[in-house]
Amino acid sequence: MSGKATASVVGFLVGVTLTTWGGLLSFGENYQRSTASMITSVEELQNSTSKVKRSLGKIEAVEGGLSSLRAIAATEEDLEKLRNELLKAIDEVNVSHLELKAYVNSELPSKKK
Repeated sequence: MSGKATASVVGFLVGVTLTTWGGLLSFGENYQRSTASMITSVEELQNSTSKVKRSLGKIEAVEGGLSSLRAIAATEEDLEKLRNELLKAIDEVNVSHLELKAYVNSELPSKKK
């Protein structure tokens, strides 16, 4: 081989080596940036998941409280029954009052002037 051919081959190999090395460095930097970005995204996802879990826990607690309140709350039918019982009791008191008033009026001597 002549001197020019050897220099050309060596120059080509040096160029390929430097280009490959530069590409690998660039790839490594991009890989590190991508990995860091992915780790950040995973951490944000974990934080969001934790917030969702806490919110779900709160919702379940509220649902449990709501279920217990529904169990002890009066229904419209219960209120209607109580209303009817109260009206009946009021009527009985009114009747008793009128009977007592009639009895008192009949037993007391009337005052005549």
